[in-house]
Amino acid sequence: AVNKQLSTHQQWLIANKSVEKLRRDFKQQWSGYNEDLERIAESVDGDAHWIAVDLQADGVVLERQLDEAFYAKTPEQTTRQMQQLKKLYASMIEKRDELEFYIEDDIENVVNYFVLLNRSLNPQGLFSEIDRLVRLTKQQQDNFKQINTQTTEALSQLALASDSVSLIIAEAKTQASDNSQSAISTMIAVVLASLSISLLVAWSVTSSIKGPLKRTVQQMKQRVEVYFSEQITVERKD
Repeated sequence: AVNKQLSTHQQWLIANKSVEKLRRDFKQQWSGYNEDLERIAESVDGDAHWIAVDLQADGVVLERQLDEAFYAKTPEQTTRQMQQLKKLYASMIEKRDELEFYIEDDIENVVNYFVLLNRSLNPQGLFSEIDRLVRLTKQQQDNFKQINTQTTEALSQLALASDSVSLIIAEAKTQASDNSQSAISTMIAVVLASLSISLLVAWSVTSSIKGPLKRTVQQMKQRVEVYFSEQITVERKD
């Protein structure tokens, strides 16, 4: 279970790095969307104006859904967010085509945003990588539960071994009651052997679990601290 967790955590680190880069690039390239749609809405009237206003509002909703997907705690939550994003994207595509019908010469910037969205929705894109990251996080949680169960079982076996050592020592003391040198030597040998076995079991349990778990928990804690230190700002106009 510990080796499985180490492997899963390595995959998680790769996915986490990929998501951080893709999310940073997306936000940077998407940052001008609201202003571009506002400029278009102010420059046209009639149906074109209201289509541009709707697209501007859709962009705000999309950013919020992206953040919700990014901070999702379960694969089910991520799947639900992905479905909503795809529906929103399809609706935005229809509105973009309608807007293009009215203002063919002034929509190139808007088209570029939709290219970015399409790329983000493709396999290996931002949204797929977020989904993979959340699934790996869930897998790590399952691994921790399995390790905890195995640790509990190992400690239980160690307790049984300790009880057995106590019984052996008591029996050895009884046999040594005649103060014979041979019995005393036997008792000492048994005690030393029993203690050695107990120490070996304890060392094996702690060394195989404590180190990997400590490294994993430390790295996960660093990620949580980085993510929750971010400020999510939503601009709206009433």
